[in-house]
Amino acid sequence: MKIHNTYPPIPVEEDYVAVSLRLVNVGPFEEVEVEVSPLTIFIGKNSVGKSFLTQIIWALATTMPEFVLLVSEAYGDMVKEFGGEDPILLIYEKIRKGEDVSEDVRKLTKILIQSIPIGLSEGFKKRIEEIFGSVKAIIKRGV
Repeated sequence: MKIHNTYPPIPVEEDYVAVSLRLVNVGPFEEVEVEVSPLTIFIGKNSVGKSFLTQIIWALATTMPEFVLLVSEAYGDMVKEFGGEDPILLIYEKIRKGEDVSEDVRKLTKILIQSIPIGLSEGFKKRIEEIFGSVKAIIKRGV
């Protein structure tokens, strides 16, 4: 099933980016693809998954990364990158000595950015559990 917009687009800010979502074997859907605009309205018969789809979109839009997990996953990589030393202490010492830390901060930022998918995945899992009770509850179930 592909849900598509047949109406002219609503004017939006220039920097708006359309969001496309594809679900496979989730909830009542074998496969569904939907593009979400600033104003998206789902119209259809009862019990076809409109509310379910809305809840999934809301869950995605309101998910925050699990920062503790994100940092703990990244910290080991940071320590490796800095030769087994605590990178925060090393950077602090460099700052105290007036040394340039821009390369060190770049390394830390890169490692943290690479850890974001882990944090987001765990955050989304928690959000789904808040809404539906468990992740297993939404895998190919009727709504």
